[in-house]
Amino acid sequence: MQYTVIVELDTKDVAAVVDPLMDAMDGYAPSVSTTTTGHAQVRITMTADTVRQAVTAALAMATTADVGDVLGVHALPTTEQDLRDRAEIPPLLNVTQVADHLGITPQAVRLRLAAGTLPGVLVGGTVWVVPVAAVH
Repeated sequence: MQYTVIVELDTKDVAAVVDPLMDAMDGYAPSVSTTTTGHAQVRITMTADTVRQAVTAALAMATTADVGDVLGVHALPTTEQDLRDRAEIPPLLNVTQVADHLGITPQAVRLRLAAGTLPGVLVGGTVWVVPVAAVH
């Protein structure tokens, strides 16, 4: 069965954990983002026999990445997670749009995202998106 596992980390320094997490979880479609409280989190999709096996594997990969302590783990069958995601995706802005709205440079937006002071999601390891609600 396919599972989606989200591992939340006890760090707000997203920039420091992106590369190690992407390397450790390569092959599992990793996506690194920030939570609403600013903590770094990584989301992966994997095949496993049970949810316990999926969680155990995700925790092992996070440990291998050596990115600090884990705050929590969320795991669901991917079909169920997809249903929840469709209902929860807020309107998003790219870095340039956020910069224009806040009156700052795109680089300043990226620094805030990396520091966890602005909530956002790193898509594909290269593109940040920010919920519209975070800049209003």
